[in-house]
Amino acid sequence: MRSQWTALRRAMARSVRSLKARTLFRSMRTLEVLARFEEPTLLVDMLTSRDASFDEKDAVYAGLVSIAQAHGEDAELAVSLIWLGLWPKLDQLYRRRLRHFGGDGDELAAEINRQFTIAVRRADLQKITRMGATLVHNTDRRVGDMARKEWRRSLANQADAGKVEARSREPAPDESVADALKWLRHMCGADVDVLLSIVVDGNLPAGTSVQTVRKRVQRARDRLKAEIDVDRKKVGHVFLRTTALRGHETTDRPCAHSPPRPVAQARERVHRSGR
Repeated sequence: MRSQWTALRRAMARSVRSLKARTLFRSMRTLEVLARFEEPTLLVDMLTSRDASFDEKDAVYAGLVSIAQAHGEDAELAVSLIWLGLWPKLDQLYRRRLRHFGGDGDELAAEINRQFTIAVRRADLQKITRMGATLVHNTDRRVGDMARKEWRRSLANQADAGKVEARSREPAPDESVADALKWLRHMCGADVDVLLSIVVDGNLPAGTSVQTVRKRVQRARDRLKAEIDVDRKKVGHVFLRTTALRGHETTDRPCAHSPPRPVAQARERVHRSGR
């Protein structure tokens, strides 16, 4: 399950220890924030250490991002150093997102690698202050977006092929997700995208205001609550009707503490003869 993920880390760790990497790193040390590190591995040790301050680490990450965005010969090495420095957080991301990929660790590893590289290339050095945390957050968000797009694409393909149908068996995890998304879209319409952004990512959808999001979430919640209330009423009616039917069925039956019918009849005859 984690074979490609761990293999990816081992490959990057080997690459930064190579002769080529050490040669490239000498030229990278002209950058002030990297000057005190004699070897790439020493830089990685600092980035993964709990003793170094966040400010120190973010300054190094920003310097490495600037090198990666310059697209020079040392750009790939810079990305690898950032990746290895953020490995603990990326590994947490991998573990958390694995269920969204149906347990396919290789697919998830490839997606994280792709989206992390994009996040590094597109990072705004003028606006980002916490570079390390922002890179992980943006990677997580992009991976989540891709997972949702894949779910929707899979759902659309199933619907086009006529494969979406009621199942008597317990659904598999990916089928449960698809069924849930279908039901939410049926109930909430276009508002389901807002719900997913808030619940899954914890972010506001791009291009929408807080007031607009609040209204759409309220509207979706009202629809879901109304549907749940209808289901509760249906269950209540069925319960009352069943209780009434059971009451009719038991009216002709003797009580549990009453004597058996032949005994009662014998007592009645004795009573009459004594009159």
